[in-house]
Amino acid sequence: MKVSALKVNEVVESVKGNSAVVVLSGGQDSVTCLGLALRNFKTVRAVGFVYGQKHEVEIHCAKRICEEHGVPFTVFSIPVR
Repeated sequence: MKVSALKVNEVVESVKGNSAVVVLSGGQDSVTCLGLALRNFKTVRAVGFVYGQKHEVEIHCAKRICEEHGVPFTVFSIPVR
């Protein structure tokens, strides 16, 4: 999976006013939050995190869901030692 090099402040700066940033794992709870954000905010962006979790399939699902709904999705990689 290609991980975006965008910095957190660039994501935050891209949404202002009637906007939301959703932390999206691809699981049911965060996808529900994405749906609520899409219903209630004009501009929505989503962010996800790859941190060495055992199953990254949810991040792939999150990416697909965002593509289907036209939501920009940025994935940040967190190094694990």
